[in-house]
Amino acid sequence: MASVDHDPKSFIISLLRIKNDQAATQRRYWRTQRGWNSTLAMLHAVRDFVCTKEVGKVAWEAEMLCEATWITVNQKPPGGCYPNGEYYSSKQVNEAFFDEKTKLMEKSTASKPDSDEPDVFEQLEQEDWEVDENGDFFPVLLPAPIHQDYQTRARKTATTICSMIAFVHNRRINGTQLANSLTFLASGVSEHVNHSLNYIGLTSSRRIAHRALEVLGKQAEDKIKQKMSTANSLIMPPFLCIDNLDFEQRVHAKSIGHNSKMFHGTWGYIHQINPKLLASVSPADLTLEAYQESIQKASNIKVTPTMFIASVAEDQHWTLVLKSQIADAITQYVAESSDNKVKIITSPPAVDQISHEQPDITMLKLMVASDNSAQGFEDVCTGIIQQTNLSETKFASRLLMLDGDLGTCVNVKCLQNQRFPSAHVEDSLENVCPLLGASHTLWNIGHAIYTKYFGNSSDSRDSGAWRYLESLGIPSRKTLGNVETVKMKMCLMGVEPTTSA
Repeated sequence: MASVDHDPKSFIISLLRIKNDQAATQRRYWRTQRGWNSTLAMLHAVRDFVCTKEVGKVAWEAEMLCEATWITVNQKPPGGCYPNGEYYSSKQVNEAFFDEKTKLMEKSTASKPDSDEPDVFEQLEQEDWEVDENGDFFPVLLPAPIHQDYQTRARKTATTICSMIAFVHNRRINGTQLANSLTFLASGVSEHVNHSLNYIGLTSSRRIAHRALEVLGKQAEDKIKQKMSTANSLIMPPFLCIDNLDFEQRVHAKSIGHNSKMFHGTWGYIHQINPKLLASVSPADLTLEAYQESIQKASNIKVTPTMFIASVAEDQHWTLVLKSQIADAITQYVAESSDNKVKIITSPPAVDQISHEQPDITMLKLMVASDNSAQGFEDVCTGIIQQTNLSETKFASRLLMLDGDLGTCVNVKCLQNQRFPSAHVEDSLENVCPLLGASHTLWNIGHAIYTKYFGNSSDSRDSGAWRYLESLGIPSRKTLGNVETVKMKMCLMGVEPTTSA
């Protein structure tokens, strides 16, 4: 180095910049995978030496910040419309945009090192991970272990921040923002709040959300017509599930023509029958004629008490469930097992599980109904026929299973009795088979169990479940309604180990 008038710094600079075969041979592995570890060790050695002084540390960090900024500025997502780019047009949005599989694919793509903004993503993810490890953790009921939840939270936070930065720089990178704006619009977020979220890059504008919602609405109308068409369901049409809905449109600044209004309507969905389940039943048993014949025979069936008594196997299963609950409460709150060799069963025996496949559900458009009466149900039927694009004759020519609440079932039976006999098939409603919906059935069963064990809170000698709820600090002066399923479940979960112990 002295012979060529070089110090160590200028020598390394010349070695890297000189166009010489011998120098190229010496540095040929510096930027390859084979020699990268030694190159990185040299850079770390320079960093450690420079940072021994405060002045050098400040200068080094400033230079690294400039380099990181340069890298970040030069990393841009691809332009163009999806799937070639990151722009989602509100006129071309469809149902697959909200599919969970698409979301998982986008999350996995964003977490890769070779994504559009890997430098920003890696920095934010690592920073959020360190904050989670050293800060407080609020437990969430997730099936994954806690350390995996840390990682999921860090990736979600980093992905959201990267999407906000990209959207602020370029409004055509709008995938996350379009999804958020539609979700917030459906959740009732006001336009003022949405405008603030749009300003910081979390949502798209409300105008774009309305435009996308209009496109999705037209697609939903076509899907309902396709699901209910005779060509799509040759054997049996899909199930119809409906329920009443009452809500108030409140106007704070009232004026002439602008007052609060109460909306009485009906919401529902179409449940497409599983093809495997449909194939297991003979098509001849699913016709309207077979249904009417079965209804006529049902009046001659003799009902005996033995039909409602549990079998021996069911009684044994119930006994094992009670024993497991008692054993679990005792081992958890009262005592411990003295002999580990003897296994104490604390879990109830398994039950026959129903199919857990994702159902094929299509939401119906919100329908206006006058009230929960026969006239209101007739309005609902008219609204359903209009959405399916079927004539009244075709709609009444096939067996239709209708799930609803008890009031809906009573109204259907009332109309059927009033219109029998009828020479017009489209007015008789003989093709409609009303059934109590699954949710309403579970509500009624849960409410019956809850009221059975609740007891009389006004009687001090009564030892019902209300006494244990009072001990647990749960107000229980009156029983809950049959629609308050979550509260009933929480109360029963609190009472069960207490009474078992």
